[in-house]
Order: sequence, then structure tokens, then C-alpha cells
Amino acid sequence: MYFRILILIPIILFFINSCNFLHFDFTHSTVQAHKGILDLRQWDFEKNGPVKLDGEWEFYWEKLYTLEDITSIFLNKSYFTIPHSWNDTVVDGKSIDAEGYATFRLRILLPENSPALAIRSQQQATAFQISVNGSSTLGSGKIGRSESESIPHTVPAIGYVPDFKMQDMEVVMQVSNYHHRKGGLWHSILLGNYHQISEIEKSARETDSFLAGLLLFIFLYHLGFYQLRKNDKSSILFSLFFLILFLRIITTGEKLITNYPIFNNFQVYIRFEYLVFFWAPALAIQFLHYLFPKEIRRIYFLSYYVIGVLASFSLFLKPKYFTYAFPILQPFLLIAFILMPYFIIRAVINKRDYAISMLVSTIAIILTNMHDLLSLNEIIHSNMFLIPYGIVIMAITQSYTLLLKFSSAFKRIEELSGDLKRTNFAYARFVPYELILYLKKESILEVQLGNQIQREMTILFSDIRSFTQLSETMTPEENFNFLNAYLKRMNPCVQYHRGFIDKYIGDGLMALFPLSPDNAIESAIEMQKEIRNYNKNRIEKNYKPIEIGIGIHTGMIMLGTIGTEDRMEGTVISDAVNLASRIEGLTKIYGASILMSIETLFSLEDADKYLYRILDRVKVKGKEKNLTVVEILDGHSEAVFDLFKATKTQFEMGVSLYLTQDFHEAISCFTEIVSINPYDKAAELYLKRCTYYEKHGVPLDWEGVSSFDEK
Repeated sequence: MYFRILILIPIILFFINSCNFLHFDFTHSTVQAHKGILDLRQWDFEKNGPVKLDGEWEFYWEKLYTLEDITSIFLNKSYFTIPHSWNDTVVDGKSIDAEGYATFRLRILLPENSPALAIRSQQQATAFQISVNGSSTLGSGKIGRSESESIPHTVPAIGYVPDFKMQDMEVVMQVSNYHHRKGGLWHSILLGNYHQISEIEKSARETDSFLAGLLLFIFLYHLGFYQLRKNDKSSILFSLFFLILFLRIITTGEKLITNYPIFNNFQVYIRFEYLVFFWAPALAIQFLHYLFPKEIRRIYFLSYYVIGVLASFSLFLKPKYFTYAFPILQPFLLIAFILMPYFIIRAVINKRDYAISMLVSTIAIILTNMHDLLSLNEIIHSNMFLIPYGIVIMAITQSYTLLLKFSSAFKRIEELSGDLKRTNFAYARFVPYELILYLKKESILEVQLGNQIQREMTILFSDIRSFTQLSETMTPEENFNFLNAYLKRMNPCVQYHRGFIDKYIGDGLMALFPLSPDNAIESAIEMQKEIRNYNKNRIEKNYKPIEIGIGIHTGMIMLGTIGTEDRMEGTVISDAVNLASRIEGLTKIYGASILMSIETLFSLEDADKYLYRILDRVKVKGKEKNLTVVEILDGHSEAVFDLFKATKTQFEMGVSLYLTQDFHEAISCFTEIVSINPYDKAAELYLKRCTYYEKHGVPLDWEGVSSFDEK
């Protein structure tokens, strides 16, 4: 990561160098005005580019002279070095302050055949007017002899000098200031040919527009990130910090904010400019706190927020008062310049993530800001504000850093999402996903104790016959391996037919079919077929074959969770579940593979597509209503199925004779069935009953209803 950032730095510096070339510092000359005269007779504008009109200008304090005034009368003149503020300048033995007005004059000696020229001035404090050879050329604001007369407007201005084919040029500049703590000429004035000055202005505006657009984009981009992850405060702080920097760009330099009439007012844009200065350190330090909380304590950024709030109250005053907040707050800004790299260096030493890229961008911001502070305090003289380029470095490095941070966060989210999916999948092995679905929950995490629904479903119970005897012949490990192998074959039979297994009960299982009873019947038939295939493998390995009985019933159930807050499970509570379980138990008595209730039979879409027979009416313990049991014959092998199909009509006739107490004819009927189909255990049971009742008779209240626990 850091290698990529280091590669970006030369590219950024190249961009900055290119912008500087197009911005202000076109001159490589050391020419200076002396005693009000600037000699450019050896200057080649085409080759050397524009020239700064720096040096000694004639200076007339508290005079607003025109060129005619200056040349027509003898004046007591003094000299003033430009660029410089006039604060504390001594005039007639007195030190002047920021407020006042003055006239400056410079005579320029031009080369022969000089091209058409133009002049460009950066913002001056706080209104100015420039005339060339007596003709008004450019200016900003309105010059005045008092605060009421003067209208401040500190924006760059450009003017084109009339082509007089002149050998020299008289430049007269009038300046007034009543609205800032510093008056005078803050910046150099450039003189060059028409094309050069136009390119400078165009380049300056394009550069500031590019920087402003970049900062605004970063602000909106990370604001969008904050909307996605509001628990991460670093993104909103980063976006607000770049909003502050965006405001700085549009309120300084080319003052792009003045393109809009509502902001084209000195009182408005200078407040925005100082608001940036008041709040930027606090936001920057808090951003660092969220990146490196162990290195930067809250007290640091909270202190700067207090300073920012207190300083912001000064904005309710006039600009000439609140601009004094700048030198007052400079020591605090200097402390921030020292603290931030100190904290970041500690983070680098402690090998915190993103510390190196943060150090690169912070150094860039500090160095460029120091340059601008030194320039504003006139310790160095420069027409350039470097902070925008420090911002570019910071924007690129920190945006890349935050993108890496968010990338790591999203990667972590993906990992957590994967963990959650795996967790849900793991829970689904213990708690059916369908239970979560029917409880109308998105995941197992949303399931609460007591969640429940009520609806009609078909319940299927299955059980391995004589499992106790079988398990006694196996070790515990073999028991579990056998059960898992068996259940592994049963589960697909249920799922394929749109059911789900609610629970495993030892060697048995309970499955629910919420869509259709037909699904349960189809699943039961499929389970019996799978058992036959399974038995083939068992026989090949010298294991005993197994048989299962399946009971099915349809009715209303309550599906939900029971237990305690720290230990719960999904379950089904219903009388229908009990009936399904007892029907499964009847399979052992009747030797049936699949039994269902008459309610399930009546619920089938097309019962005739199955081979079934009404098996018996059973007295169920705890129930007043008798249970009619129906046997499904489709689960048998093809050969056995044909035997049951051949005797179906005869079996139904025998049951009818049994119910009418014609036991003699019934015995003949069931005897013939057993001789044809030795697999019909129900016929054998009826044969035993008929024989008993023919010999001993029936009770007086006998209705042909079998007792559930009859043996």
C-alpha cells in the first residue's frame, strides 16, 4: 500500500509544479523597482514572460492622487516597498495603522516595440484602483476616504493596457482599507503581454476550480460512505474536513465563491474564510483520534472545538475586528502542527494501520500551511498559496487510505456475512430453516422464545421396527453410524417432496408437509423404496435388513419455540401430532408399511391414484371419537404390491362381514386372502379376531372398534 502512495507523490509534485508554472511565478528575473522606477528596457516579454512589479513605489499617504495630480505639482513623496502591508509604516514621523488610504505610483521603462500589455493583481486590502497613463485599467471594490465611502472587495482583477506604442508607462494605484486588520498591497502585481496574462488568469481559475471540484467530490463521496456505515465516525469527519477545505479554496485565491451573486459580498465570503480557519484543526485532530485512538486522546480535539466555538462568536463582529482572531489563534495552530505529526509518528512506531500514509499527507499539509502563514505574516514574500497543493496530496493519500479502510471493513463484512451464513447453516442442522421461515424471521438470530404460528399441516412419523433388539447387537459407535446412514437416506425423500424434518426421535423422525398431504404420501412411498435399496446393501455386507413403519395424519398444529431464554428449541404442539404418532404405532400391530388417517385420505387431491384400503376403526386412548385408519399399499415391492392389489376387494368384503358379525363367512374370506398373500398381516389379525369372536361371542356393546393397545 505505502509503495503505491510513494509512487503517487512524484506525480502529485509534477502536477503542482505544472500548476505553479501556469499560475503566478512566471518570472525568473530579479528586477526590482528603485525609487519609483522599474527599468524593463532589457526585458523580453515573449522570452522571459511576465514580470512582477515589485520594489519601491512612490507612496502618498492619505492622498488619492491621479497621474495628473502627481505630475502637475511638486509633492513631498516617500517610497514604499511592494508587496507589503502598510501597518506600522512611518510617515512624517508617525506610525500608521491598518485603516486609511494611499496612492502609489510606479514609472516603468519599456523595451522598444513592446507588445500589447496587460496587468493582473491579486486581492489587495481591501479596495484598489489601478490606472495606466491616466486611464483606469483595473480594480476591485470602491476606494474611499472613510469606512462609509469605501466598499471592500478583495478579488483578483485583470486589465489590458491601451496600445500606445509607448516607451514608458505610468502606473498609479489607489488603495483604501477600513475592513481588515492589515492594509496595503498584500501581493505582487504582474505585467505581461496580453496572451500571458490571460493564460495566468485562466490557469488560476481552472486550478482552483479543479481543486474545489476535487474537494467537493471527496466530501460527497465520504458522506455517502457515512450513510452506509454510520457507526464509523471517521468517514463523516473526513468528509466535513474536506468541506472545510472546499470552503477555503472558494473563498481564497481566485475567490470562486464570488461567481454567485449571493456570495459576491466581502462581508459574506470573508466570514466563510475565517470559519474554515477556526474549525479545520479540531476536525483534523478528531479524525486522527478515530484513526489512532490509543495515540490521541479526546481532550486534544475537544480543546480545539472549544477554541473554534469561542473564535466563531467573533464572526458576529465587523471584519476589521474578527480578523484579529487570526494572529491570536496562530500559536494554537502552531501547537496543532507540532502535535499532529508527533501523534502520527507514535502511530507509525506502534505500527498502526494507515499511519505512514497519514504522516505523508500531514507533512504536506503542515509544510504548505507554514509557507502560507509565513507569507501572510510577510516573513517571506510569495504570490503563491501552497495549501491547495498540500490538500491535493492529502486528498489522494487519505482517500486512498479510507478506501483501504472501507475495503477492509467490507471484506470483514463479507467474512462476517459468510460466517453468518455458515452459522445459519449450522443452526439449520439443529433447527429447521423452514421453522424460521414459517415464523417469518430472516435468520435464527431473530427467533425469540414464544414465537409461534398455527396452520394446517400433514405430519409424518416413521420408526424402525425392532430397533431395540437390533441396537443390542451393535457397539455405541456402530449404533450411531447405522442411524446416521439410515437418516441420511430418509432426509432427501422428505425434502424432495417439499417437507422438512422437524426432529429426530432416536431411531424415528417426525416430518411436516405444509403444502399438500399428497407430498407426505409420496414421501412415505419414496422412503419405503429407499429402505429396500438400503437393505440390498446391508444384505451384501451381511447385515440384517430393516423395516420401517410410517404413520400420517393431517390437522391443525401450533409451530413455535419453547424452553428458556438461554436454551430453547422449535417444537410442534398439537393433538394432530399425537394422532400421527399413534398411527405410526399401529403399523406394528397391522404389519403395515404406511398408514394414514381418514382425514388425510379426504384431503388428498386425487386419492384414486394410490392403492389404499380402509383398514380399521380404532379406539384411541384419551379420545372419544374413533380413528379410522387407511393403509397405503404403494410402498411395497412390485411383487408384493400385486398380491395386495389382487386381494384388495376380497379384504374389504371380509372387513364388511366382520363388522356385521358374520364371522363364519369372514373367516373363509380372510383364510383365502392369507393363502394368496402371506405378507398380509392385517388379514391374519382379522382372521384371529373372527375365530375368537365366533367361538366366544362379542360383548353386548361391541361395534367392531379395535382397542389401540390390543395385542
